[in-house]
Amino acid sequence: MHLLGEREDLPELTASLDLVVSSSAFGEGFPNVVGEAMACAVPIVATDIGDTAWVVGDTGRLVPPCDPVALAKACIETLNLSIEQRTQQGQSARQRIKDHFSLTSVLTQFNTLLTNQVS
Repeated sequence: MHLLGEREDLPELTASLDLVVSSSAFGEGFPNVVGEAMACAVPIVATDIGDTAWVVGDTGRLVPPCDPVALAKACIETLNLSIEQRTQQGQSARQRIKDHFSLTSVLTQFNTLLTNQVS
């Protein structure tokens, strides 16, 4: 572990990671750190809390909360993938963020919702 202090290059730093792990036990709405890592094409291992499953979809690994053995196993399995497989998983995650959670996508979804309202 390295304590890096205040940083202004978080997108570059996040994109350099091999894996992002979210081990929340409760209380997640939209897990920003998961979405940010996915946007940087980093593979995800996360606990199935709140909206995490919805955000990750089938692009990462989800495990039950409060199960450190399952979390560790999923991390090891992900890190044991080939570089090409991890890259593909990260690219799939990035595409999911772009398709479902980018500003353009969200505005389109809101527009569709608002224009299809029944009076």
